[in-house]
Amino acid sequence: MDPLINQEETGSDGSNSVRAVDRALDVLLCFTAQTPALNMTQISEQIGIHKSTVHRLLATLERRDFVRRDPETGIYRLGYRLLQMAYLSQEEIGVRQIALPFMRKLNEKYRETIDLAILDKDEVLFLDVIQSPQRVKLASSMGQRLPAFSTASGKAILAWIPESEALRILQSTNTSFRPNVVPTSEAFLEDLRATRQRGYSVDCEGLETGIHAVGVPLFRADGKPIASLAIAGPAFRLECGKLQSIGEELVELAKELNNMLKLVPNL
Repeated sequence: MDPLINQEETGSDGSNSVRAVDRALDVLLCFTAQTPALNMTQISEQIGIHKSTVHRLLATLERRDFVRRDPETGIYRLGYRLLQMAYLSQEEIGVRQIALPFMRKLNEKYRETIDLAILDKDEVLFLDVIQSPQRVKLASSMGQRLPAFSTASGKAILAWIPESEALRILQSTNTSFRPNVVPTSEAFLEDLRATRQRGYSVDCEGLETGIHAVGVPLFRADGKPIASLAIAGPAFRLECGKLQSIGEELVELAKELNNMLKLVPNL
């Protein structure tokens, strides 16, 4: 019997087993791009659960290959089962398969990092990234999350949702991660209105010093934004003056991509 079930599944109403699942998910969510490797004490402190309980949860997760433990250091990392499930998930995301040839085309032309992102709660989540082939480049990766309000990828989506919802996202973003500039509500909305008018979003060092980006929205057949496609790179190559011409090309490319997305049922 799994240690997780043996210890936690005792309530006749199933409440303890549900709580155990919730705690196991909390353990997995401790691992991020910023903290890919953790020891038991760090996990215990982060989720506020006694180390003995964390040990039992990790034992079950390790046995099922959701985490893996270095026997010498005791450090835990995410396991191969999650990678396998991620690939299965990607195969179900039609927008990624459709967008990939367009991303490769942009990467070959501009030699900068290209990302495909979706809005997940108050953040953008990268579904796919093609890295720049140049030595100096923006380091991004699949699964990375960034504040939506301060990125070209995020603003390209936020500009096409109700302003009240976009404003809520601005105001509720986790303040533990502060980009360079947190705009006022009115400045933020004006930026989104300008994005809608020209068809593409622009970020000039709004998230990180020395990084510029430009993005466009991708739409479902019903006209609602489903994702964004963006080009990002060092400011000394992607100068603000160049972003307009790049943005206009992205808008034209997105028209073809969006026409293909409209043909995908249940997207």
